[in-house]
Amino acid sequence: MALGRLREHAVPEVAEAVAERLRNGDQTARAVALETLGRLGKPAASHLEMIAAHLEDENAGVRKVSVEALWRLGDNALTQSEAIIARLQDSDEAVRKAAMKALSGFNIGSHQTSSVAEVFKK
Repeated sequence: MALGRLREHAVPEVAEAVAERLRNGDQTARAVALETLGRLGKPAASHLEMIAAHLEDENAGVRKVSVEALWRLGDNALTQSEAIIARLQDSDEAVRKAAMKALSGFNIGSHQTSSVAEVFKK
């Protein structure tokens, strides 16, 4: 029981400290921070916008890990589904595959389904 309460209070603080690396880190630090936030799950959802901003990162590895982090946040990241759909056209194959995997795990609506279909028509 005490461990549960510790986790309840400590994880948001950890998420905040990790998110700080997204603002001030090199590409390796950003990728590690994104992966960590994704693994933290729900407590990292307060950093959703910051995670999603890295979908546009100059580094393909960082973009891929950003998609994966959003996927791990599950329905908490549904607001970012359009941004993930856009990654289906990424120049990097690994990013495109990560986006496909993420979208397959989301409960997206018909509007987003249409957006995915449009990508494959091009």
